[in-house]
Amino acid sequence: MDENDFMKLNVFVFRHGETDWNVATRFQGHTNIMLNDNGRRQAQELGEKLRPFKIPLIASSDLARAHETAKIVTSFHPAKIIISEQLREAHLGDTEGMLRDDVIKTFSEESWKRWRSAKPEDMDFGWPNGETKRDQLTRMKNYIRKFVSEHVTDFSLPMGVSTHGGVLARLVHHADNSPTEVQIPNCVVYHLEYVVPVDRWVFKGKV
Repeated sequence: MDENDFMKLNVFVFRHGETDWNVATRFQGHTNIMLNDNGRRQAQELGEKLRPFKIPLIASSDLARAHETAKIVTSFHPAKIIISEQLREAHLGDTEGMLRDDVIKTFSEESWKRWRSAKPEDMDFGWPNGETKRDQLTRMKNYIRKFVSEHVTDFSLPMGVSTHGGVLARLVHHADNSPTEVQIPNCVVYHLEYVVPVDRWVFKGKV
């Protein structure tokens, strides 16, 4: 079978809007932090940006910052939102709630570099009592595979994913043709193609 015959799905994956903990550079992880006013404005700009794609279905992290971002996006074009804890940010273990500078002082600059790294040899790094990057990526990929099989019936229509910076970075780096450096500011959105039968992700660009 030629790859052109495979079912391919356009997926727009975006990070939530800004929170006060983002501003403070405090590690959020699974901690349920709300958007701030600027984050809501960012989500409105994101909704305007995504409106032309007419996304009918959004899978969202159940954490408030991602779920609210998805709801604001759907105010610009109606879409069904399905939430799941499987799309959460990585559990950051002992570093959750800490300021970035304090994490670096406590666990070393080298640990911070490994956490930020996209190198394959660093995929099994995680903070003490937290998830590894590989765990995080596997969790998200498994969920989206199941989500598509259960909820997507028309592959000519795109889907959205409202999630978190670390999750987004892992998935983009995992995709074929991805850039070396992946920027993940609040409400950034990347276009990926999911080749369903072979469980393959392809980077298509930043929106």
